[in-house]
This record gives sequence, structure tokens and C-alpha cells, in this order.
Amino acid sequence: VIFNAEGTKVISGSLDKTIKVWDIEKKMLLLNISNEAAAINDLDIVPDSDLILAVGLDSTMKVFDTLTGELYQSIPGHKSGVKCVQIFETSYE
Repeated sequence: VIFNAEGTKVISGSLDKTIKVWDIEKKMLLLNISNEAAAINDLDIVPDSDLILAVGLDSTMKVFDTLTGELYQSIPGHKSGVKCVQIFETSYE
């Protein structure tokens, strides 16, 4: 479970192969994103965007838009399921 930077939404990933975006104040489900390929093991928010990076048992990392639910990109490369993900903000001068 993660919160957006504004603290207005909570996003959860599940073994039922879904990502859910909730409005905290209204206590309502805003979006139900289906990841038909595999259960969601972990997710993180891409800084300064409405994108999340989700990982699961299908050996890929997937980028989803939390406003539309659309799959933005699927990134293969692992030989087995991916257990966790964390995005670090970095600034270069």
C-alpha cells in the first residue's frame, strides 16, 4: 500500500491481480486496474507523475497510469517473479 504525495489517494496491489486506487477523503474506489498476467507483489509511485511501477510473479515491471488505468509500459527481464520495487528520487546538477 502506498499514498500519493498529496496524501489524498491510497494505492494497493493484490494477489487477486488488481491495483486499486482509493480516494481517502471520500472513502471510495476511484479505479480498479486489472493486471491479468500475475499477482501484484509490490508497487511504488513515479515521482511528480500519475504513474506507478508495479511488480509481480510474471517476471516483469509494469508502469500504469493511475488516472486512466492504462498500461503505459511493460518491462521484461527477470527470470522469475519480482518481489519488490522502490523508486528513488535523484537530482543531478
